[in-house]
Amino acid sequence: MTHKKAHDVGARHQENGEPACTHSGSLCPVIDAGHFAHLGFRPSQGSFTKDAACEIEGRASSQDAEEANAEVGESIDERHRSEEISVSGTEDEDEDGVVIDEGGADIATDCSCGKEDGSDDHEEATHYENRSAHRLLSGVASLLRFSQSWRHATRAQGDTMKGLMQPTQLTINYLFDRAEKYHHHKTIVTATATGRERVTYGEWAERTRRLASVLDTLGISNLGRVATFAWNTQRHLELYFAAPCSGRVLHTLNIRLFPEQLTYIVNHAEDEVIFIDTSIYPLIQPLLSTFTTVKHLVFMYDGKGEVPTSVAGFQVHEYEALLAAAKPAVWPSNIDENQAASMCYTSGTTGNPKGVVYSHRSTYLHTMGAMTVDSLGARESDVILPVVPMFHANSWGLAHAGVASGADLIMPGPDLSGPAVANLIVEEKVTVAAGVPTIWMAVLPELKGRDTSALRTIPCGGSAVPKALSEAYREQTGLPILQAWGMTETSPIAAVCTMSKADLLLPQEEQAELRTTVGLIAFGVEMRVVEPGTTTPQPWDGETSGELQCAGPWIASNYYNDPRSGESFTEDGWLRTGDVAVVDARGRIRLVDRTKDLIKSGGEWISSVDVENELMAHPKIAEAAVIGVPHPKWSERPLACVVVKPGETLTKEEVLEFIAPSLAKWQMPDDVVFIPEVPKTSVGKFSKKTLREQFETYQLPTV
Repeated sequence: MTHKKAHDVGARHQENGEPACTHSGSLCPVIDAGHFAHLGFRPSQGSFTKDAACEIEGRASSQDAEEANAEVGESIDERHRSEEISVSGTEDEDEDGVVIDEGGADIATDCSCGKEDGSDDHEEATHYENRSAHRLLSGVASLLRFSQSWRHATRAQGDTMKGLMQPTQLTINYLFDRAEKYHHHKTIVTATATGRERVTYGEWAERTRRLASVLDTLGISNLGRVATFAWNTQRHLELYFAAPCSGRVLHTLNIRLFPEQLTYIVNHAEDEVIFIDTSIYPLIQPLLSTFTTVKHLVFMYDGKGEVPTSVAGFQVHEYEALLAAAKPAVWPSNIDENQAASMCYTSGTTGNPKGVVYSHRSTYLHTMGAMTVDSLGARESDVILPVVPMFHANSWGLAHAGVASGADLIMPGPDLSGPAVANLIVEEKVTVAAGVPTIWMAVLPELKGRDTSALRTIPCGGSAVPKALSEAYREQTGLPILQAWGMTETSPIAAVCTMSKADLLLPQEEQAELRTTVGLIAFGVEMRVVEPGTTTPQPWDGETSGELQCAGPWIASNYYNDPRSGESFTEDGWLRTGDVAVVDARGRIRLVDRTKDLIKSGGEWISSVDVENELMAHPKIAEAAVIGVPHPKWSERPLACVVVKPGETLTKEEVLEFIAPSLAKWQMPDDVVFIPEVPKTSVGKFSKKTLREQFETYQLPTV
């Protein structure tokens, strides 16, 4: 029914001297299908009549009258959960029946609307009418405001109801601003070749803003790639924030990549400037002529090497001179949370490295994840030592989490030797020290007999943590190693092996076994273990293995400008990690191996990681890697490559005898070879690809 008809019916109702209402009830906003429908009248009981349009137009303030008519006019129509009701005195005019929605309401203004039908006292009825009308209309203005805000909230996107929270952009700028505002007194320490340098967060923040102005002066474009070729230092941390906070993209170059891989990623990312530590300039100098997009080289003196006066084909600058001439920048206000913040390329063990692009939003959320207690738990009271390189998956998020939480940061610089790292842990009273297993193997003997009481956790990742190494730390420092898992593509923290309440009640030996898993998937990330080549989930029985896949707000959805992306992502958008895993009934993930490192022996798969863990438990073995080598009958058989600790002697027979009680006969290596060192990848992992190439034609004694 139209608004005009409703108005006319009400007018006739008044002219006939009839009471406007004949029952108790309430004026209320009516909610229909999840959004505001109209102002309605809800009776206490029985049938009723309504003259809402007339009453509102006649008695509401002039500024609300037009809006009121429109609101009620829209509602006088047939709707969901409605019924047609006759108006008193007009029962013979069927076409003028008023349709009233009788849906429920959340807000109501109670009223008592007169006497029952048939009252002889018309004057008293009129008194009741006027009194009830005033009471009805007393809440009209606020109800209209309610209706307008409700409509705005729920109908801006059709029938979608959105929350009314502020649309704050999740950018790295917030992490920086928080440290600058609240933690300006905290400290950043950098170990250099000439000693330790200390600055406060306040000083660091001012320099970082100057650095942003430097990028403007150099003419680095919006979203231009700012490359770094540097150690973990205060200056590198300035670049970590100056580039993305000013609207550019940080690109950390892995200093350990092969020369042709460095050339590939610099050109593929289209870097415009490279910031270089002088101590490692010789590593990149021979490649400069192969870079096609780089215009500027900025040198950072770190106690070794020299700043060149000129380099053919490039504009050369000295870092501190640029900062001294610059003024602190004001961050742009238009940075979108989904725009690129930083880039990191995979280590490229097969083919060219692949580019992973992190957004401001993904970095912000990953930082929050790293600050949760069931992850790394970064906090203001921490003293964090990120031994893991800043060119390796954003230093596992510790550079961002440390700044965001206001923790003191200890940057180890170029010396990552066991004694150097141990000295930093002890002398700077480090609480969180994070690195790959090979680092902790070298550090352990250097901590013997020293005060490590400040340590609260030792995160370790990059490759499987040997049970023997973790237990050795527990026995010597009181802390086992905290195993975490992730990849460049996962920002990288995707799982952390924290002990649950129930786990901590188990005997130490059982806890030690659990610590060889990577624990639960991190809050914010989803995982599934599927039958290889499908998306069919495997059972969580702790035995059935499959491919580990991940999804979440800080998981890559694609590689940067790379046609190989289809190989690493499923049709429904999940990341194929390349890891083989099993999941137990409580959701704990145990990595069996990398897909390419599994050893196919007859009809069985042998996990190289399982065999390596047993080997590393031998007190005379420093390092061990297991690879598959060709076998005419079994396709492949395990070969153990062992590094003996300095000053020790070991035989093949001793090794096999030591691991035999823990492995099935078909899992046992067919041979043991002793090597001086296990080759490493650019991020410190064992390079089994190199070993497979080295022993490609090796003749097993069992052939």
